[in-house]
Amino acid sequence: MSVLLILLCIRIGKSVLFYFNPELDKTILQIGLSAYFLLGPCLLNFVLASYSKTKNRYLTIHFLALSGFIIGFGIFMPYQLHPEIWQTWGYKGTSYFWLGYLLISSYTFYRLATAKSANNNAEFHLSMVVICGCWLIWAAYFFSSFTSYITGALTFSFVLYLSILFAPKLLRKPSANEKKYANTHISGEEYNQLIAKLESLMSESKLFTEPDLTLPRLAKRLGTSHNKLSQIVNRHYHCNFKQYLNGLRVEYAKHLLSSTNMPLEHLALECGFNSVSTFFAAFKKLTGYSPNNFKHSENILSDS
Repeated sequence: MSVLLILLCIRIGKSVLFYFNPELDKTILQIGLSAYFLLGPCLLNFVLASYSKTKNRYLTIHFLALSGFIIGFGIFMPYQLHPEIWQTWGYKGTSYFWLGYLLISSYTFYRLATAKSANNNAEFHLSMVVICGCWLIWAAYFFSSFTSYITGALTFSFVLYLSILFAPKLLRKPSANEKKYANTHISGEEYNQLIAKLESLMSESKLFTEPDLTLPRLAKRLGTSHNKLSQIVNRHYHCNFKQYLNGLRVEYAKHLLSSTNMPLEHLALECGFNSVSTFFAAFKKLTGYSPNNFKHSENILSDS
């Protein structure tokens, strides 16, 4: 993809420069036509590579061979000394050469996408955008005599902006949570009902104070599956189940530290922690204070 984009940029850059300065140095024109020549092979390589997990060395050899040919041709038959060849055979021949590769790439894309049933895959959508964009650019240049030479540059810019806008979404890999909950569907009504039941259990029954409370046990109390409960906690509270429980327990511990003189060992168990060390670690992580420092600061505030 990056090589294809670089070649397109070279080709478009040459066109823009030539449009505003027809007396452009012939070497730049030669570089632009050379890039134009390699666009077709590069597009085919891109389509094939999009559907292949491993690199195909024959694709690389194919592209390198054509690159060597056009570079060698440019060295022995430079634009500066043979402008008529580059202006006639170079431009027209390259246009038909790219057309051939466009047809092959489009057919290859169709066959691969159909064979892999990839209509919803990121590779399918990205390849389709790239191929359609290349067809637009080719048509803009091939029919430039009926429109304007600069049309190709404008078309390319339009396609490039669309690619920048949509490519990150197409290429974004699903997160671990998205993969985990891919087959777990929760309707809006069910989601709201479970959240209400969950908050009721936690606030009224203080279920979080049970040290042996687990996700499956809580899900059973709520009458749902542990996958759905896990998804709801992640979605609504933006944390996992353990972090959710620790958050509730630490908030309850802050309340007890402010309102009672309960020893920390008893307080930790009262809040649902299995040990004082676990309580200290969770409290420090969520508040930035140790329980003793928090209680001391609360006492100072109450005295003042």
